[in-house]
Amino acid sequence: MVKFKNELIIDSVATLGELEFMGLGREHHEYDESTGEIKALERRSYDVLSSAQGTLLEVNLDAEIPELVIPIGSMVELVNPRMRMFNASGQAKSYIAADGIQPVTKTTSTKPQATADDKANQSSSKGNKQGQQS
Repeated sequence: MVKFKNELIIDSVATLGELEFMGLGREHHEYDESTGEIKALERRSYDVLSSAQGTLLEVNLDAEIPELVIPIGSMVELVNPRMRMFNASGQAKSYIAADGIQPVTKTTSTKPQATADDKANQSSSKGNKQGQQS
């Protein structure tokens, strides 16, 4: 059996594809074993839909990270995602953690768009050059 001492660093885009935010799954708390009392929030699990895996995944964030306010259905990306694999009752299970989940920011082209005036000026300058050559 293969055991990993640390979490695996994953390429989120290659491994998980596009991610759609599905909301808070649940909160995980520390418990006092002797009294059964809830002690402290340990982490929050958020559900994301993975296009590459074709399934809903649970992504865990530390409790120090404020609760996320992201609209359901938004495309998101994971910040520094990590995965740990383990055996649970004879089945391989994965635990995905990240430093954050954030909405995908669309990158805009740095190439300026030509305006109608620019196109008209280019056409007239071509016509002038052709007239001068005749």
